[in-house]
Amino acid sequence: MPDLERAQPPGCSQAFIARQPVFDAGGAIWGHELLFRHDLSAERAVFDDALQASLQVALNSYVSPQWGRQGDTRIMVNYPDQAIREMAPRVLPPGLSVIKIHESCLADPELVPLLRILKSEGHLIAVDGLTEAHPRDLPPLADILVLDMAGRSRESLLAAMAPLRGRGATFLAKRVEDHESLRLARDCGMTLFKGFFFQ
Repeated sequence: MPDLERAQPPGCSQAFIARQPVFDAGGAIWGHELLFRHDLSAERAVFDDALQASLQVALNSYVSPQWGRQGDTRIMVNYPDQAIREMAPRVLPPGLSVIKIHESCLADPELVPLLRILKSEGHLIAVDGLTEAHPRDLPPLADILVLDMAGRSRESLLAAMAPLRGRGATFLAKRVEDHESLRLARDCGMTLFKGFFFQ
């Protein structure tokens, strides 16, 4: 389970944020994905409003000195479409901020120009939700491509990665649950990793 801590900025109600580390190929912490939690004992997110949950995570992470602003440690937050429309990622400092979006955002002609602006300001873009069926003509906005390791064979992982290579993006393996999936991800050329194996 990711680390879970309280954040309570002045004038705000108590909030809870789970922090899941992201490791580089050398085993060093590259950054943290911050995740909304509705209470201290929650193992997964429960919310009615995805935009509000993302904003709460982003705002609380910025005012919490223990999270992610030491050196070049990055802060990754998942943003729904509406948060991009409202340019919510600007709450976090460029250079340390990783905007995690679903692949479907890149098919939305209203969102792509906004993502280009955020990228030009120094925010990194991570694209999740990629499968073998994803479009091959994705705009070249992604700095990080997130692939799910759950149930992956070597063949399916290589098939998912093949059309995405050569874009200059880094591959992040999520749901790395054991040594075998970590070895598979490394062998296939992935260089960032997160999952229960590391906790």
